[in-house]
Amino acid sequence: MVDQTRWELKWFKSIFFLAIIILPNLFPLYQILLTKGYLFYQNAFDEYSYLSYEAASFEMKFLRFSRYLVKWFHELGLSPGYINFIFDLVCPVAIGYFIVKIFVLLGFNKNRSLLAAILIMMIPVLVGGSNPVYSKIFYSTLSSGWVYWLVMPEAYYPPFYRTPEPQLSYLLMVLAIYLSIKRKTFIPLYFIVPFLYGFLRVPYLFIVLSCHLAEINRKYNFVPKKYANWLIGFVSYALVSMMIGLYYEFALKEVLKADFFPTTRLPIISGTFAICLLIWKFLPRYSNWERSGFYAFVVVAPLVAVNTQIISGFISQPINFEQSFGVICISLLATVSILSLREQKWVVPALSVFGVLLSVVFSIKIFHINSNPVLMEKPPQKLIRALREDAFKVVFEDSNLGSTMSMILPKQSYTALAASQSYGFSASKYFDKYLCFKEKIKQSPEKFEKYKSALVVLDNGYTHLHSDFVFIHLNRRDNFHVFFDVHRKPENCDSSKLYFYP
Repeated sequence: MVDQTRWELKWFKSIFFLAIIILPNLFPLYQILLTKGYLFYQNAFDEYSYLSYEAASFEMKFLRFSRYLVKWFHELGLSPGYINFIFDLVCPVAIGYFIVKIFVLLGFNKNRSLLAAILIMMIPVLVGGSNPVYSKIFYSTLSSGWVYWLVMPEAYYPPFYRTPEPQLSYLLMVLAIYLSIKRKTFIPLYFIVPFLYGFLRVPYLFIVLSCHLAEINRKYNFVPKKYANWLIGFVSYALVSMMIGLYYEFALKEVLKADFFPTTRLPIISGTFAICLLIWKFLPRYSNWERSGFYAFVVVAPLVAVNTQIISGFISQPINFEQSFGVICISLLATVSILSLREQKWVVPALSVFGVLLSVVFSIKIFHINSNPVLMEKPPQKLIRALREDAFKVVFEDSNLGSTMSMILPKQSYTALAASQSYGFSASKYFDKYLCFKEKIKQSPEKFEKYKSALVVLDNGYTHLHSDFVFIHLNRRDNFHVFFDVHRKPENCDSSKLYFYP
């Protein structure tokens, strides 16, 4: 019996590392072999932008410590590709480790705790772009205009794999939860709030505050048990929303960022909340967490996160709350429901295999995202020299490829037509250069035709700095501030040549 238990534990540990580390990192390992040591890939939205030296050096703030880490890695001589790879190796293992420790503290055995980590980290694959069935539903709601009232996650990846955020914030979160349960105090939970990624901070604070108020109420019985969770949830929602409103009023309203926060008080339906509500019906009623109201607060957290505007008066990219936090609410509730199933010999191993299959789906998606042939070959030395001398004079036909190729060298600037250059943290630096390069490309009708689609992307990006992105405005505004005049004639252009690749 002891030998069988040890064998089962080895099985679950092997499955854990296969699902959490090996499969999600197959593409970078494959790319390293093909490129003879170069790494330049992304496995989540906009990693090529936020892992750049430009982003890490912009508006350095104490509370965004992830930028310090990225900048420090650049200064150590690591490229964005290698920074991405290191984070994707270390952070998911650490996050999974603390999830296992948390479930052991809650009374689950080691095998089921390992299964919990696998499922929590991989179930988000089902409610994102890696799932073709879900993806079809998502884009049908988008094309129908439902985005005005309904928000759903789009991301094809579990949020634990987006570097540097929300990856680092989740590591902080699971560490704080572990310490809080072990020490039986809320202090670690509150301590990390200022350091969290913004799209985690709001729903996380709502859950922590609600659970804390519920514990106080159980001790002093201020509110009858029958109505306690309803009232506590509303009070927490109001407090969080008012804090957000004050921050907007005194810190954002008169600055650039206000253009990205449409003013509205209309409510929004959360897709992840709807799924959480369905799962909640199957939760075990004997759980201590259930009695504390924890499950109920997790269920409504996505709805709270996308509806703070009812009180605050402005809204901030609700889709990011859905795909950064809402999907984890789903995976947590689904995992607890699964672990409550009656013990069967085949159930737990079968579910671990299911977690591996989800990881396989995610891995395949990463290969698809990075399928451009340029990403599958060693960059020629001529290209490396051009990138090292002045990457912004290197031109790639596709704007996303241009962004990805900005990940090859440490401290590398963006390439000439990289979509990343039109983001707010770098647009002012690159705009005049972009106008000059666009004018040079226009001088050749053949080249202009070839690179026209990339130029359109950059023109649109610079004009409104992406504030006209549908998931920002939700079709609730139709006039957008013009930040840069992309039709202006360039000035003071030098005569240096561009390097077109391939």
